Amino acid sequence: MAVPLMKVILVTEYYYPHVGGVTEHVHHLARYLTRAGHQTRIITSHIPGAPRRPDVEAVEGFEVVRMGEGMPIQSNGSQARVTVGFGLAARMQDEIRGADIVHLQSPLFPMLPYLAIKAARRFDIPVVGTFHTNFAGSPLLDAFRPMLGRYVEGIDQCIGVSHTAIQSASPWVKAPFLMIPNGVDCESWGAGIPRPELSGLHNIVFLGRLDPRNDVDTLILAFRALHKRRQDVRLVIVGGGPERPMYEAQVPAELKDRVVFAGMQTDVAVRASYLASAALMAFTIRLAAHPITVLEGLAAGRPIVAYDIDGVRELVENGQEGYRVPIGDLSALVDGFEQVIADEPRRLRMCENARRRVEPFDWKHITARILRVYESLRSGAQPSASV
Repeated sequence: MAVPLMKVILVTEYYYPHVGGVTEHVHHLARYLTRAGHQTRIITSHIPGAPRRPDVEAVEGFEVVRMGEGMPIQSNGSQARVTVGFGLAARMQDEIRGADIVHLQSPLFPMLPYLAIKAARRFDIPVVGTFHTNFAGSPLLDAFRPMLGRYVEGIDQCIGVSHTAIQSASPWVKAPFLMIPNGVDCESWGAGIPRPELSGLHNIVFLGRLDPRNDVDTLILAFRALHKRRQDVRLVIVGGGPERPMYEAQVPAELKDRVVFAGMQTDVAVRASYLASAALMAFTIRLAAHPITVLEGLAAGRPIVAYDIDGVRELVENGQEGYRVPIGDLSALVDGFEQVIADEPRRLRMCENARRRVEPFDWKHITARILRVYESLRSGAQPSASV
C-alpha cells in the first residue's frame, strides 16, 4: 500500500556548506523524500565565514530554511555546531506549523533540535530523532546534561544509524530505538569519471574533514613509508579544515608532487571523480558510528583500507571489501595499502565485492524504511524493529 503524501520537516545543525556525514544524510534523504512526492523542508542555520545563502531557497525540489548562525565548537575530536540568534523559537514555530512529521538529526546537540521539539509538542506533531554519532564522553553533551532530559522526552521514535550509535545514545533518551543505517546514492557514486591529472599512478584517496580524530598525520606518515617501498603511488586528500597548513607542512619537499591536497569539495560528481581515480580509499577516522564516507567508497567500487572501529566492522569484511587495521598502527596501514595495490586480481575482486556489499544501503531502500516509520507514527502504531 502506498504511503500517503506528507509534509516532512528535517531539522539539522549540519548542512551545506558544512561538509560531513550528517549533511550528506540529510541532503539525500530530502532528495529521495521529494522524489517520492512528499513536501520536504530542511531547517538549518547560516554558516559564519561562508558565502551568505538566502534565508529560504529551493534545492532540487525541496526547501532549505536557514535561521541564526551555526557557531563551530570542537567536540568529540571533530567540529560540532550550535545555532545562536534572536527570535529562533518563534521562527521555528512558524516553519514547523502544519507539518505531518518533524525529523531531527543528531537531536542531543543544541540548539535547533531543542527548539523543534518544543514547537512540535505545541502543535502535536510526531517527532523522529536520528542519532548519527558515537559521542561517549562528549564534554559538550555533559555541559548540556541538565537541559537534555527535559527536551528529549519529546521524541516519539529514535533511529540509530548503527548499533554503536544506539548504544551511545540510549542512556540519554527513553523513546524506543530502531536501527536504520545511513544511505548512499549508489548511482551517483558509481558514475564517477576519472580525473586526467591523476592518471599514471596508484592513487590512495582520503575523503573527509581535516579534523584531529581523522588522523591525517598518521595517513601522511604511512604514505611516506609506502613510497619508500614503491614509487608508483600518490596520496590525494579531499577535504578542508583549519589544520590544513599543519598537515601540508608534514609532507617532505621530495614528496610535494605526490601528495595532493584537493581542498573541500561539496559536489558529489567531483568527489566521485576522485574515487573513480583511486586504487583504494583510505579511512583513518578513529571514531565513527556508521561512516557515510565508507559507503561512498564502496558505492564507487573501491577497496577500503580503514581503521578497525565499530562502524567499519559493520561494512567491511577483512579481505573481502578491503582491510581493517588497528587504530594508529602505521605498519599495518602501510601493509594494507600495499596488499591492495600489489595484487591486481585481488583488487578487482574487492571492487566487485564493494559494489555488492553497498547495494542494500542505496537511498531508495533506506528512504522506504524511514517512510514506514513516519506512517506508523501518524497512524498511532508503534513501529517494530523490522522496518
